[in-house]
Amino acid sequence: RISHFLGPLRLMLVRSICTVLAGYVTIVVSTIVLFVVLGIVVPEAFESAASAGTAQPPNGVLLVILTFGVLSAVLGGFVTATVAKSRVMDHVYALAAFVVVLGLWSAFYGGEPAPMWYRLGLAVIGGAGVVLGGTMTVTEPPEYLRLK
Repeated sequence: RISHFLGPLRLMLVRSICTVLAGYVTIVVSTIVLFVVLGIVVPEAFESAASAGTAQPPNGVLLVILTFGVLSAVLGGFVTATVAKSRVMDHVYALAAFVVVLGLWSAFYGGEPAPMWYRLGLAVIGGAGVVLGGTMTVTEPPEYLRLK
């Protein structure tokens, strides 16, 4: 009967979505924490932007934020790979694709006053960081990377 098949399939789908969401929530929370830490450690970076009448921090601060973005993405990819029970890299790639698409959408349609190099960098670095974090839990390389 088809109803017996749909139950486990639906459960697998919900589990996969929750796995990817766990990685994304990790990225968001770690990014917020890192911004708070940056604001405490280097408050003048944000104060100088506010006093200049712009919402954009200096380029040096943007590079630090990109570095934090990589760390958050790596952590999100690691959490996704750790939570996934099967097809680990499929879940990691799904999160990476989501991060890249969301980053590109934000780069072109978001109202952020940051320069385009920074906005595109967040999208690309975010996706790459997720994949890097996901591969940290994989013990065996994928078939296409194995030497023959």
